Amino acid sequence: MRLLLDTHAFIWAMGKVSRLPSGVATAIRDPENELWLSAVSLYEIEYKRGRDTVLGRLPPDLIGAATDMPAQWLVVTPEHAVTAARLNRVHKDPWDRLIVGQAMVEGLVIVSVDPAMKAFGVQTLW
Repeated sequence: MRLLLDTHAFIWAMGKVSRLPSGVATAIRDPENELWLSAVSLYEIEYKRGRDTVLGRLPPDLIGAATDMPAQWLVVTPEHAVTAARLNRVHKDPWDRLIVGQAMVEGLVIVSVDPAMKAFGVQTLW
């Protein structure tokens, strides 16, 4: 499987693996699966870090933390941006919309507890 971690799944995979369902944790650790992280998650975490104690305790080097997983970074392309902007309005969070746009364009399964992700019609794992 090709997995794109939603921001909260990325955070939990870095240090609170116990918050992940066992099947999700197994899929993330499975070397047969491709693990992807969105640059959007970096922006979301850093944007919110000063106002959130959980985010404030994350490692300052999130890029390095992803390498330790190991995961690959997914940059935002023009195709991702256009796809995200054209999504229906069932979910208004701009970070989630971009992650969904990326998953749609790249054919990735989103790892997310957020039920709103399914409303976009993307495949999810949780």
